Amino acid sequence: MKKIVAMLLALAMVMTLLAGCNTYTDDGGGKTTAAAGAGTGGGETGGAGESQGGETAPAGAKDEEFTLLANGPVTLNPILSQSSNDGDVFYLIYTALVRMYQDEVVFDAAESVEHNEDYTEYTFHLRDCTFADGKPITADMFEYTVYCMLTPSFGCGNADVYFMLEGAEAYNNGETDDWATVGCEATDEKTLVFKLAYPNADFVTEMAANFLIPLEQELVESLGEDLGSSVENMHYSGPYVLTDWQLESSLTFEKNDNYWDAANTFPVKRVHAVQVSDANTKVAMFENGEADAMFLVPAEYLEHLGDQVSEAPGNGINLIWLNSQGANGELMANSNFGLALSYAIDRESMMKAINPTTEAAVRVVSSMFTREDGTTYQDAYPVDYVGANGDVEKAKEYLAAALKELGYSSADELPALRYVTYENAEQKLIGEAIIDQWKQNLGINVTLEQYTIGTAIGMFYSGDFDLFDIGIDVGVTCLSAMDSFTAGGSFDNGCWHSDEFDALINQAKYALDEEERFGLANQAEQLMLSEAGILPVFFQGHAYAAHDYVENFVISVIGSGWQLNYLHVNK
Repeated sequence: MKKIVAMLLALAMVMTLLAGCNTYTDDGGGKTTAAAGAGTGGGETGGAGESQGGETAPAGAKDEEFTLLANGPVTLNPILSQSSNDGDVFYLIYTALVRMYQDEVVFDAAESVEHNEDYTEYTFHLRDCTFADGKPITADMFEYTVYCMLTPSFGCGNADVYFMLEGAEAYNNGETDDWATVGCEATDEKTLVFKLAYPNADFVTEMAANFLIPLEQELVESLGEDLGSSVENMHYSGPYVLTDWQLESSLTFEKNDNYWDAANTFPVKRVHAVQVSDANTKVAMFENGEADAMFLVPAEYLEHLGDQVSEAPGNGINLIWLNSQGANGELMANSNFGLALSYAIDRESMMKAINPTTEAAVRVVSSMFTREDGTTYQDAYPVDYVGANGDVEKAKEYLAAALKELGYSSADELPALRYVTYENAEQKLIGEAIIDQWKQNLGINVTLEQYTIGTAIGMFYSGDFDLFDIGIDVGVTCLSAMDSFTAGGSFDNGCWHSDEFDALINQAKYALDEEERFGLANQAEQLMLSEAGILPVFFQGHAYAAHDYVENFVISVIGSGWQLNYLHVNK
């Protein structure tokens, strides 16, 4: 999903597109023989104890319990979820149509998929699988989930994920209430057909990253807003069942033996996910053996933990939104003021000092998106924008222009502004560093406010801020993140909008020629940067750690998930 990424990742991947009119079939253990990027897996048949990556269960593995230090969910209502933290939990408690493992697509409830020649129709065929209580999972349950995501009354913030389907956007916008006009249909108990509004060779990968799960209509209707509110108010279908949930403290999962691939995957019998906000406490728990792994290593402990730390690129970019609809909307809507703020930031020095796993962002599209010839999108399609070290003199010029346009004689007359973000030590350092640079370089007064992630996200969507800093998922293509800012997108929250930008993104989505598609994307990116309603700050990196008795603890770049598919604990 195009989700808020609270403390995760910065995308790095190379897409390999589907070719021809083929059927892709599971070859055992959830793996496929197709190429990565479209209904794919590791390309190898796996037996008991062997994973997609070829990992083999070590002799004498106990696999009784695994304790992970990680962030907790914001909500476990899959319809209302807006955070990648929620997706980490969903990965364990739900089966999906297809899922990601080590950045490759793996069949889950589906055992094969086929597409037509122009990539506008995909047909998924389901295997025999059940919920934890033994009730069969059927194709209409996946269709019902898409129905919930798109039906306006359900209030899903990620509805635009499915706007690629025929009729989906019109249905979500209330232009029609006829579900039959939407390109999603369960034609029988084992067959799910998607008809797309435009060609999309990456559709299977997007389905895996978005983690489409089955929902039972009777349960959803009976629970209403209580869906996902407690361990009792969920219908488990994944490799684990959530047995205990202490809010903002811990979650405990027990292995679900009724999961269709329980014999070959997710070997650990009990998983504990523990939330600890204090960095010192977190590292102490890891070092004294109270925890087997850390999903996020505090930046200040990277050197201290040494060889126990692994680094991976993330799937998120941190951005600052300028609220053009708030109390200081006229100031926030001024492009010259936004450019002044952006040019005044030395992102490179700031992020190296705070978290060296990150990459300064002066683009919206990640540097790791590549073209078919292997060159990066960023190299092939440059933009006119500030460099990673900023440009203070240019920032002052933009500020002077903004003050003149708005009728101020100096920066001293500007109102005090509120910079809002979520509670996290690293976010505090970043916010303080940015605010200090604005003060020193431009004479602008800004105050930092931090709230719990749930409260902060609520403030983001209600517009209760002047400036808001949080990360978002960059998706699986160079268009994914930018598409979320178009009208009706996940992040169309009133802060910034451009009809010209929308038109460029929509043209790009329909363009089959790569050069045309990337060229239009580049025009849209340049427009977004120039209007400066949303400022890129950094591409997120990911540092994680595990003790040497833990095997196959992996982090995926694409999508969310505690990917414990082949994890072994030998203590």
